[in-house]
Amino acid sequence: MSDLSLLEPIQTDARQMRPQIPVRPAPVRKAGRPSSNGVTRLFSIVGRKCLSLLRRYQHAKMTTVMHELSDKQLAAIGITRAQIPDYVRGLTHGK
Repeated sequence: MSDLSLLEPIQTDARQMRPQIPVRPAPVRKAGRPSSNGVTRLFSIVGRKCLSLLRRYQHAKMTTVMHELSDKQLAAIGITRAQIPDYVRGLTHGK
């Protein structure tokens, strides 16, 4: 008789004796309602503010860089100096 054959019934019995733990479904949140967790709301507000600051910075930096281009470079892009604000707004805001 091999040593493995002695262990096999013990393992089978141990698996059968394991208690069955009932699984409770996760709570369902209603669609469209914000989380009532204050920390989550705080991170959401801070994230939106950071994103807003980043977009403002990008807009200002891109406007500065575009104004530093020569008229010849702007013509290659297909815009004039007067069109720079609208062009940058379209790039940064996706319009």
